Amino acid sequence: MADNKLEKLDVNMKTGTVTRDEVEYHSPDEAPFRLTGFPFRKPGDGYWRIPNDPAFPDGVRILGQNSAGGQVAFRSDSGHIRLKVKGSEIYPMYHMASTGYQGFDLYLGEPGHRRMNGLTRQKPGDTEFELDMLREVMPRGMR
Repeated sequence: MADNKLEKLDVNMKTGTVTRDEVEYHSPDEAPFRLTGFPFRKPGDGYWRIPNDPAFPDGVRILGQNSAGGQVAFRSDSGHIRLKVKGSEIYPMYHMASTGYQGFDLYLGEPGHRRMNGLTRQKPGDTEFELDMLREVMPRGMR
């Protein structure tokens, strides 16, 4: 039988792996990071799009846990960026790929000139993962 794993058919769809030992992690709640898209969130809270209020129906509260639309902006001279995620329960959606309800993108560039540089490719349903976000190690330089 043919080996039909997606990463064998298209190397761009391979799930990420951690490749470096020395990493310095930062919280998006700390300076110089700018976190947007979560207007009701307080530092240390989850990344909900709506208040975590029992007055909302369960379906609304569950969908409000999806962090779609959130952004972390920062400048760095690092040649490598890694994302470490510890999420909550995942509610798969039959009408979209897992990158749509539990994915992260990386954009590089100045406002108005940003380009996509990375996309998480974790295994669907993973609530904790660590992935290299840059497609290749870049030379040092502020971006």
